[in-house]
Amino acid sequence: MKRLTKEAGIDPDGDYDYLPLHGARRALGRDLYASDLSEKAQEALCHQSIETTREAYSDTKMKDVSDSIDEVRD
Repeated sequence: MKRLTKEAGIDPDGDYDYLPLHGARRALGRDLYASDLSEKAQEALCHQSIETTREAYSDTKMKDVSDSIDEVRD
């Protein structure tokens, strides 16, 4: 993972100098969900229910909404 992280140009936050597998999984889910591909996220993450995916990544949508509101205000 260290080599792949470096080759991809990823600079992970936190205590790791590489992207842990679970971090990669979360990033994939977040990116798919943020792109309005919640069903693809569910499938890729092998969630039994779309509700599981929504619960795990709904904060992603809320941040997007908050950022949009901030942009309009400015």
